[in-house]
Amino acid sequence: MNPFRNLGFEVRRVRNLENDVYNPRPLASASAAASVSSSTAGMGTPHNTLPSAEIVATSIVLASFFPFISWGSDAGNEERNEKRDEGRPSERTQRNGGRKLRKENLQPPDRTIRRAPNKLAASLHWRSADRSPETEFLLAAQGIQGIIQMISYQDVCATTLDFHPALPEDPEIRVKLRIVMEKHGASVWNFTSRYQAIAAIRDAISAHKELLMRGVIHRDISAQNILLGRADAPDGLRGILTHRPRYGYGTRTYQSVSILMSADPENHPIPPHDYLDDLESFFYVTTHLILSFKGPGECVKSPPVFFSYWDDLDARAASASKSTLVRGGFHAHFFPAYWGEACKTLVRGFQAFIKAVINEKIEIRFSEIGEDERARRWDALVGEDLDTNYARVDELFRVALENIVAEDSKAVVPTKPSMPREAVNSQRNLKRMLGEETAEDPLRKRTRRRA
Repeated sequence: MNPFRNLGFEVRRVRNLENDVYNPRPLASASAAASVSSSTAGMGTPHNTLPSAEIVATSIVLASFFPFISWGSDAGNEERNEKRDEGRPSERTQRNGGRKLRKENLQPPDRTIRRAPNKLAASLHWRSADRSPETEFLLAAQGIQGIIQMISYQDVCATTLDFHPALPEDPEIRVKLRIVMEKHGASVWNFTSRYQAIAAIRDAISAHKELLMRGVIHRDISAQNILLGRADAPDGLRGILTHRPRYGYGTRTYQSVSILMSADPENHPIPPHDYLDDLESFFYVTTHLILSFKGPGECVKSPPVFFSYWDDLDARAASASKSTLVRGGFHAHFFPAYWGEACKTLVRGFQAFIKAVINEKIEIRFSEIGEDERARRWDALVGEDLDTNYARVDELFRVALENIVAEDSKAVVPTKPSMPREAVNSQRNLKRMLGEETAEDPLRKRTRRRA
């Protein structure tokens, strides 16, 4: 059954094992074809580096994928973007042939990931035509330890114009993208030990620095973008940093205070997104993980209430919640016993670092100084102590891992209970052989002899 039959157009899929593209129905007019050419100009050409055998294997995995159409705009409206990404119904309408259609359950998730049998993962999703493709990030990350590696990609598999010639005014054009990547573990939420979780975040931070050295800022640090390495992974590969595009804003839960304040039109000028914002996001990921789980796969019964404000669509509320928390600190009862003193010390040390960053950024933002001086201070904050800041954060995680090992080695292992020495001796005396005498035997009572 065609799910788009009632919308006035049809979708045809033709499987091709060479490049696994989906051939759309021809456009209705030459003008529509010209609009596609102009809209997709500069997006790149299909590119494939897989050997032919792997192409066939990957194509078999991708054969069940159906190219859904997604409407809506994520530019300038983060609230609507959040709803779409979470799979919630969209209340926007689409005019098609003069009819006003209400799309409540017609928007599938923008991203589909299929697992290949040869330890590859195929990612297929739709992006806005005016946004940079995810492949730019992955190409810049080639060869960096701790960042997911791309094997093959195709920037433009299809566009939404291929599927509905009858267009409203000023439509948003979306482009289908295919990427084949190395397969790694699940997100850091699926940790099996506290050592594994902390080590994964540490290696992801190290990879983030290496990416920054190539001139790329990740801008979407989240728990979903930190993957667990393999069980036998060496240092540097225990956590894998990946990238699931949200195009400019990142995941609301882990956005920095500065980024949230920039959403307020009164807080201008807006400073650029820098690496300190990403380090702050790493702090929120670490805090969220530790305060939400009392063990592997076991969530706390009542998580701290401030977590609910981190997802608030009101940027002011989310910013105020995080700023108050970082400046005020964490109560001891927030920390589940499972994580121990090692992780508690890590969170508080990380908090002190982020607190200084937030205070400095707020001071620069609201100081009564000229714009040139403000820009100079922003540049100085971001550019002067880069190596020192990363080294300080890395040291916090290194010490935490050492303390975790020490705490685990001191864990009391219950042994078989033994009886007190006195009880053992009394039993032994009762069971000794007849005529056997020991030093513990009492002296015999003397008796008088008769004359």
